[in-house]
Amino acid sequence: MKIQVASGNLSKLLRRFENNVREAVKDVASMRADQKEMVVELLFASLKERLVTQSMEATEVEKTTAVQEGDFGLADQLKAVIEQKAEEKKELALILEALGAQSNELLSLKSRVAFCFEQVEKELRLFEEEQKRSMEEDNTKVCSLELEQLMLC
Repeated sequence: MKIQVASGNLSKLLRRFENNVREAVKDVASMRADQKEMVVELLFASLKERLVTQSMEATEVEKTTAVQEGDFGLADQLKAVIEQKAEEKKELALILEALGAQSNELLSLKSRVAFCFEQVEKELRLFEEEQKRSMEEDNTKVCSLELEQLMLC
């Protein structure tokens, strides 16, 4: 009777394990794809932000030179360019912030996947301990029955 119960418990445990692992594998595959895409986007946005910053600095130098030379029309045009680049830099900062949030989500997903496997391991260990206890109880009962039979003889 206990063997059937144990195999039923094992079947349930294995089905739950299979479902958990299947979901975790899907999550890992999705996470890897998202992480690759995010790294490329992060690299591109970071490089673009550096280029915009360098371009702003160079334009600022040109504007200063134009003012020193008295070319105020050019200085106004360069000021507009600097303002446009400042807006572009703000947009890039938002993109980088969003990528940071996405990175945090991926870390959270990694934690959930790790937790899933930890839970499966814990449940398997508990099942193993339960089986050992059950076998020990069965052995004790068998020994008790054998002792009783010996005493009757």
